Amino acid sequence: SDGGKTWESLGVLEKERETDKEKSIGTVGILDLQKHPKDEAVLFIGSQGMGLLKSNNGGALWYRVHDENDVVADNADAQRIAISRKDPDIMYVSIVQNGKQYVARSTDGGRTFYQVYIAATDAERIYALGCDAFDTALVYLITNNGLFLKTYDGGGSWRYVEKFSVGAKDLIVSRKNDLFMIGTDGSVRKSADQGTTWTDINTKGALVSGKGSAPAFFAIDRNFDTTLYVGSGNKVYRSYDEGAN
Repeated sequence: SDGGKTWESLGVLEKERETDKEKSIGTVGILDLQKHPKDEAVLFIGSQGMGLLKSNNGGALWYRVHDENDVVADNADAQRIAISRKDPDIMYVSIVQNGKQYVARSTDGGRTFYQVYIAATDAERIYALGCDAFDTALVYLITNNGLFLKTYDGGGSWRYVEKFSVGAKDLIVSRKNDLFMIGTDGSVRKSADQGTTWTDINTKGALVSGKGSAPAFFAIDRNFDTTLYVGSGNKVYRSYDEGAN
């Protein structure tokens, strides 16, 4: 509530059986955390080995999302979550299940999912996934080996855009529809034209401060779209001008 100056541990997992012991959310391997674009009380966690988790009360209580189609299984790794700003019932999740990587889509807020992309190889991973700010059917995907794809029909078909020289760790899309990508080489890139051209905004290396501390994840202030947060090692950096400084 104070822009990240202070932090508190919050949240427990809902018991699925009476005999279950109460567990803190801190015991969960968290791979991604996303807030509902229109309801601040609703949060989603992509977990390691526990599928997709959801909270309806700001993180105080979490429960496992049980996909009726079992596309997102209870024991899956949910690596990345992308929620449409225009229609938050539409969401995409990057899943690793039984060693297979794919992307699942939901149009009902996570009650049911179906596959819309399957990785070409077992080694391919998707840590960069984002929804266009204005078009619910336009989704961006960048793999760990740098393959950049787009879909204009909600995952029915995917178009090749380019092959980056590095893979992607994370991708976010601002309300203005600017794309920000973290590369596996520590680069932080920005695109203002839906991924056609990119500019490295970490050219001075300000976000790299030693071995093992290259940028790893993004967040954008929901109230001030020019305020960008980047996690790097055990530090969080903040920019008030979309990463220029």
